[in-house]
Amino acid sequence: LEPAALGLPVLVGPSQFNFQTICEQLEDGGALKTVRDEQDLGGAVSALLLDKELYARMSTAGPRIIEENRGALERTFQLVQKQLSQYMHDRT
Repeated sequence: LEPAALGLPVLVGPSQFNFQTICEQLEDGGALKTVRDEQDLGGAVSALLLDKELYARMSTAGPRIIEENRGALERTFQLVQKQLSQYMHDRT
């Protein structure tokens, strides 16, 4: 998340177990590229170094996506709190 928030293109391997949702959002938004292996990584790095437009697109996408997700924890907390309140109310 930190590189994306700082406006850096993100390259990650296929193992995204704990970060699958945000990786999908970053990839769908153009800020992240998943590479399969070291050869694919080399090609992705070369592409970023040679293609200034690609670098710029990925760089601007990251902060935008991070900003769109800001406050997700608070929204989730509010939803859980609302459900718990309703559950406790229904039990009385």
